[in-house]
Amino acid sequence: MQVFKGKFYLSFILLFMAACFIATDIEAANIWPTASATVCWTITADGGGSGVLRLRSMPMGSGNYLISGKMVVGGKIVEVINGNAITSMSDVKLTLNSAGRNTGEAMWTSTYYVVLSGTTLNGTFEYIGHDRSYVDLSVDTEYGKGTLTKITCP
Repeated sequence: MQVFKGKFYLSFILLFMAACFIATDIEAANIWPTASATVCWTITADGGGSGVLRLRSMPMGSGNYLISGKMVVGGKIVEVINGNAITSMSDVKLTLNSAGRNTGEAMWTSTYYVVLSGTTLNGTFEYIGHDRSYVDLSVDTEYGKGTLTKITCP
């Protein structure tokens, strides 16, 4: 019986060691940048509207990345963004926090949850946000979702 247990433990240890040496497919294939780099997407909301999402990814180790960037619509920066990304065997997950303002109209904040394909870096997002109107002084909560399509950064 001891021989069986020894073989089992040895097999388990070898399997565990092999798993530790396998990088995520996304990092190994250089789909997500493993060094500091800028990545861009066209972002399209399901209810209409689109812009360019430009994010800088900075590696922190073990598949974790700090994110800093901006949302550009009509050539204007409309949101400043920060967050984090985590790579896995099949996708990249991001949480993004943003804030923006239209002078004289409104100020807003949003939190985005993004899932990108590990093969194309295209994906989907959902967000929830709060808007503060300078006109009627109201505060509203908003939810939305949409798609991201990877592009070459303009």
